[in-house]
Amino acid sequence: MCNRQPDPALPSTDTDMRILSLYCCVRTARISWLRHILEGYDGLALLSTLSAEQGLVRLQVPACSYVELVLLMEALAPKLTPYPAVAPYQQTTLHS
Repeated sequence: MCNRQPDPALPSTDTDMRILSLYCCVRTARISWLRHILEGYDGLALLSTLSAEQGLVRLQVPACSYVELVLLMEALAPKLTPYPAVAPYQQTTLHS
């Protein structure tokens, strides 16, 4: 049962008891850190490491907390991404 306080700004899904999985690639050095963050959110999601070498993890979350998890992951993304930052697109001019 999902016992989290509902956020009035988010759609209500408190009756949905499904467990959803979210697969992510994170920096390998940040897997443990992410696990501790999730524990700090009262076990918001269960993190399973599928490939430590590749940084592949599975997050299992009750459907009623899925939106909260996605918002948290979005906020943490810059610290978790294993991909290098991409410079903004710069338009080049062709000279004749």
